[in-house]
Amino acid sequence: MLHAQNFKTVDLWQADALAELERAYPSQPLLLDHQLVGHPLLGRDMLAAAAAELPATHVEWRKASDAKAFVPTAPDAAMLKSIFAGAVPGTSWLMLRGLEDSPDYRALIDEILAPIAKLSKDKTGALHQPRAFLFLSTASALTPFHFDPEHNILFHLEGTKSFHLYPSEPPFLQDEDQFRLHGTGDNLLSLPEHGEAAGTAYAFKPGQALYVPYKRPHWVKVGDAPSLSLSITWTSDWSLARDAAWRGEALLRRLHVPTLAMPDWPQRAPVRSTLGKLSGLLR
Repeated sequence: MLHAQNFKTVDLWQADALAELERAYPSQPLLLDHQLVGHPLLGRDMLAAAAAELPATHVEWRKASDAKAFVPTAPDAAMLKSIFAGAVPGTSWLMLRGLEDSPDYRALIDEILAPIAKLSKDKTGALHQPRAFLFLSTASALTPFHFDPEHNILFHLEGTKSFHLYPSEPPFLQDEDQFRLHGTGDNLLSLPEHGEAAGTAYAFKPGQALYVPYKRPHWVKVGDAPSLSLSITWTSDWSLARDAAWRGEALLRRLHVPTLAMPDWPQRAPVRSTLGKLSGLLR
């Protein structure tokens, strides 16, 4: 196995970057520089080998159909090799999940998240469920409008892409979207008419990273060359409690119990959170 021993946390997390992240976390996005470009574990050959060892359920390849919709396909080992070699025509993107289950990649993830764990503990409670997702996209690929229930830092490694970020509030994110996510896992959204101008666009180049706050809606467009990015996500005591509060809110609405609007950070909704946790235990 190839170990991540050459990765030095201090190269990634300079004191000024950590200070900026501490001010932004958990509610404000932040563009950062990083030193992961060229890391041996993140080269295409190593990633292709890692992909071949992952369970089929952890490899998602979506190729654009004639209708411009991305249709999921299960690539075999030969197709994976071709995808990483850039030998597949058309528009598509590949996502690998579960890299944290590999000892080598878990060591890298733990190195990256080491200072984040302290920051999280001080502001949002203990850091939980560290995960890594690898995205390899062809030129012009589009990731549709959606939101994710984790804190996230996206490290860009190859090519260019534009990341379009929106507020976690109506009209971009509705209460019904929260209920659907926590009821079915569906996190796709519809961008309101003329809503594109309300977002903030971040133009990525290799060596840049973006902290994406919990549940901030976004869509992504790849530039005119293939793109490679690593997304490292985590949950926290606060984010898990907020997820539970939305489940509690859904329960109260089914019972026709009126409630106040869900408060923004740093306020909490302890009663709804407790109800949501209890409802989960009773399932």
